[in-house]
Amino acid sequence: MKNVGIIVAVFVAYLAFTFFGKPSASDNVSIIEVDAKIMQQAQAGEILLLDVRSPMEYAEGHIPGAINVPYDQIQRHQAVLAQQGERPIVVYCRSGRRAGIFINEVEKYGVTNLQYMQGDMPGWQRAGLPVATGN
Repeated sequence: MKNVGIIVAVFVAYLAFTFFGKPSASDNVSIIEVDAKIMQQAQAGEILLLDVRSPMEYAEGHIPGAINVPYDQIQRHQAVLAQQGERPIVVYCRSGRRAGIFINEVEKYGVTNLQYMQGDMPGWQRAGLPVATGN
């Protein structure tokens, strides 16, 4: 009986990661690599750079020019998302899981031109790129 429970748990974990794992390229989503130009584009207003981690994680360190829209608070930030028009929206988190959930949700609202920054915040830090702290 223990084996059945383990098999069920592994299967549920597989399904959760399959449906809510890292984002993949689609008609509305492109995958981009960690690059300093992302920060420059965000600061120039060319893209909307979203950190979808918790406010505490954001305050501890985020990409300069990013705004914090936690993945579980999309409803509160719909106005910001709706105003973007054709401007690309670049999304990152810590591991890609929350970015995937966020992207899946905002696609339901008709948001397009989404980009997922592969490598997320740890990749940004490994690249030695600037990190801002605070809110």
